[in-house]
Amino acid sequence: MDSSNSAEIRIPESLWNEFVPKIKSGIIAEYNMLSDRSPDEASAGVDWMKAFLSYLKIVEKRELRRWQWVRENITGLMVISAVMALAFGYLGYLGTVAGVDSNLAAQAAGFLDIAKLFAGALVGAAGATVVVKR
Repeated sequence: MDSSNSAEIRIPESLWNEFVPKIKSGIIAEYNMLSDRSPDEASAGVDWMKAFLSYLKIVEKRELRRWQWVRENITGLMVISAVMALAFGYLGYLGTVAGVDSNLAAQAAGFLDIAKLFAGALVGAAGATVVVKR
């Protein structure tokens, strides 16, 4: 990086005024929580750097925590499976409520046969996904 270009780039003063106090208070809180602070003045800089790095880890974890669980646990296959389970569960419920002689029961039975095919396809896709990810 060229040092002549970095002199031209400046962070606006309003951003400094807005964010620096919050960052300072977070670093001070981390510094106060350090259990292994050294009593001498010579090592105080090291302690402050530990507090600063600890604060950065907290900020990083806070940002990741927000969507990390969703990204790790919710997949497209899971969403499709849930939608299909609800749809075909409703069709199965209609078949049982309508009665044996009803036209609605016959229609629901046809849809349930299709549901069985889709369920087999989903199980196969899930199995293939597990095999590929290992």
